[in-house]
Amino acid sequence: MNKLALFLFLFAALMSNRALYARSGNSIEVEIQGIRSSKGKIFFQLFDRDQKVLEEIVWDIQNGKSVLKFTGLSRGDYAFRYFHDENNNGRLDKNILGVPREGFGFSNDPPIVFGEPSFDKWLFQLKESGKLTTVIKYF
Repeated sequence: MNKLALFLFLFAALMSNRALYARSGNSIEVEIQGIRSSKGKIFFQLFDRDQKVLEEIVWDIQNGKSVLKFTGLSRGDYAFRYFHDENNNGRLDKNILGVPREGFGFSNDPPIVFGEPSFDKWLFQLKESGKLTTVIKYF
């Protein structure tokens, strides 16, 4: 009887481990809305909970929006930020006071008061594949 119990325990452990592994193939689609022109590109960064950059992408704009898809993500906390490089110079242009001249945004659309919001306000939890929508901000 002990051998049967041990076999069942090991089999159950193996199956639960395989189920966890199978769940690590989540995907997320991010739609950025409200882009004021199709000039330029969207510069996008995806981060893990530890603020490590997982992906950096330069993406096209079509019909006032940009849609990006990330696959193979595990469950967990992620964050992203982006900006609209309208003049294709590879950076977010700012005025003399440091206020962005081009559109930008963060996951969770946190309010912008003075400067970039704290990282914890961008974090979102990925439990399963899905879609997030964010609206770009212009000043």
